[in-house]
Amino acid sequence: MVKQKPLVSVVMPTMFRNEQEFNRAFNSVLKQTYDNIELIVVYGGKNVQHARNIGISKAHGKYLSLIHISEPTRPLYISYAVFCL
Repeated sequence: MVKQKPLVSVVMPTMFRNEQEFNRAFNSVLKQTYDNIELIVVYGGKNVQHARNIGISKAHGKYLSLIHISEPTRPLYISYAVFCL
């Protein structure tokens, strides 16, 4: 029997100030080596914390990762995090 990897919910609140910045962060999540990810992108207007809270409330994963659009992740970020848990 193959053990299923736990789902990781990635919440990325955004204000869409900079399209390149958003694309870089979005693509960094898509390039993760971990393959059981739920990506939740929430438009926050001027209140990123409120958007983050909405994203968290919609998450279904066993684990949660909060990504800021100005800080793209490295491809092994989630794999390492899950391994350490």
